[in-house]
Amino acid sequence: MTRMYVLHGLMGTAATHFAPQLSALADDFTFIPIDLPGHGMTTEPATDDYLSQATRAIRERMAQEGPGWILGLSLGATLAMQLALDPPDELEGVCITGFSPFIPKAMEPLMRKQREFFLDLEQQAPEIADQFEQLHGPAWKTTARAVLDLMTFRFPALTETMLQSITLPVVILNGTNETYEVDATAFVAEHVPNVIVLPVEGAGHTANLDQPERFNTLLLQAHQSMLTT
Repeated sequence: MTRMYVLHGLMGTAATHFAPQLSALADDFTFIPIDLPGHGMTTEPATDDYLSQATRAIRERMAQEGPGWILGLSLGATLAMQLALDPPDELEGVCITGFSPFIPKAMEPLMRKQREFFLDLEQQAPEIADQFEQLHGPAWKTTARAVLDLMTFRFPALTETMLQSITLPVVILNGTNETYEVDATAFVAEHVPNVIVLPVEGAGHTANLDQPERFNTLLLQAHQSMLTT
């Protein structure tokens, strides 16, 4: 079976953000869930240079486990595409959802507000803060700051030239409910040489959770058309 490394989004884990895929598609893929630095079961705390830290951790895990694809959501998708630019020998392709190659100008104020909300989560939404502490431990606030600073102030944007340089196959499974992600899908499709576009109708940023059955069907379709070639 195809080995699939699973990369979650901000303040999630592979098990929580991809629960509908890990359970329903266990007979179709050999899933390797990865908890990114500062998240879940990992013992590695998040650092300020989160992009380098996280991509290094993924490379090391892939070197241990062997060749496969990456399935990434949001933060995980961003990291997957960074690895696709300079792929380790083990990386065979990437499947991404909740992805944009850049932050649109119109969304920058929203990103700043999101950061402020998360960093004041104990006051704004104490029940969610408690959940994060249970899931990630007391250092969750350090993790949130490291990732939010990256995604808000130092987002690793991908230019046309960078996307054109990607030689690995890319499967993009963005939802159709968010205009900026629809636009992102079109941008990626225009510039990545080896790409398959499978929009997830009726889904938002977390398409694999919003429409899990539809997402799973499309992922299997991608597997049949590209992952086995």
